[in-house]
Amino acid sequence: MNYIDLLNNIDKNNLRNINLLQVEDKYFLDLSLKTLKNDFIGNDFLDFNYEKVDFQTLEKEKFQTMVETLPLMSDRRLVVIDNCDFNKDSLKKYEELLNSISESFENFNDMTYLFFIYNSDKLFKGKFVKQIEKFGQIYTFSRLNQKDFYSFVRKFFVNNGINIEMNSVRLIVDRLRYLDKDSNKTLFEVENEISKLLNNIKSKSPTYDEIEESIIDTFEEKIFGLLDYMSTKDLKKSLTSYKTMKNEDQMMIYYMIIRQVRNMICVKDCHNKKINIQTGQSYCALSPFEYKKLDKLVKNYSMNDLLKLHELCYKSEVNFKTSKRKIEDIIERMILEFCIGSSELI
Repeated sequence: MNYIDLLNNIDKNNLRNINLLQVEDKYFLDLSLKTLKNDFIGNDFLDFNYEKVDFQTLEKEKFQTMVETLPLMSDRRLVVIDNCDFNKDSLKKYEELLNSISESFENFNDMTYLFFIYNSDKLFKGKFVKQIEKFGQIYTFSRLNQKDFYSFVRKFFVNNGINIEMNSVRLIVDRLRYLDKDSNKTLFEVENEISKLLNNIKSKSPTYDEIEESIIDTFEEKIFGLLDYMSTKDLKKSLTSYKTMKNEDQMMIYYMIIRQVRNMICVKDCHNKKINIQTGQSYCALSPFEYKKLDKLVKNYSMNDLLKLHELCYKSEVNFKTSKRKIEDIIERMILEFCIGSSELI
């Protein structure tokens, strides 16, 4: 079951007393806890009817007291156990505690609603988790897939009174890079970026060009502009673009350059092997927009050029960590190497 299933069970009063939330994106966890506290438990006497504790500090006696305490002026009490460690390698360490907790499940206090929070993209179904399955419910808050993420972005605009076309949604989704295989961007960050974009939009029904113009002024888009200039070997525009970002997060710029090199190597490999675009996109875990752009850019480089750039990235990081060279100097050197090449690496 997922976040929507949890909301439906809250609305229909079908919530089980024992629950496990397997959380990959904390965006849905925050929304869930707000709904549970505000709508399911209620704000009246919330200090008495809501208790949250970290799993690492939990003891048997503390657990028993929390779940057996009766609610004040209500028929519901919410208990949240955060940061649970249900990893296979950790279960032996917590075996006594978990056995004591699971023994309470059979005759559990029906006025207490218990939530275990497990932050991970994988859940080992050992004895304790199987007990939760038997007596309660497990919800999984995964990262959004492509279809749901498109819907998330579009609904954000619609809920703010903006009528947006699907091709504009695709542009925004490509720029956000939430769906990239190596992305660790959360929906909190996505929402923050879309909010900034929303503030730049003047029309209630913006065109594709208006959306694109609004995107260009963001810091993230400046980075992608720099990467495009570098990848087309335009030294003048690359250095000019970088000068406008000297007050920005330099490590973000540095790691985006590394990401660009790695993606170009992958796309160049597909290009050399004459792999079709659809297969290449899947192999490199890139959006159609980014893959097609890189497929054109890698024509400016041989595979040997790209491997030298990759070696430069590695040596740059070593140099940055072991010497007194400034990150700004290292980035400028990487820009030079991208645009004009050099036989001498850092």
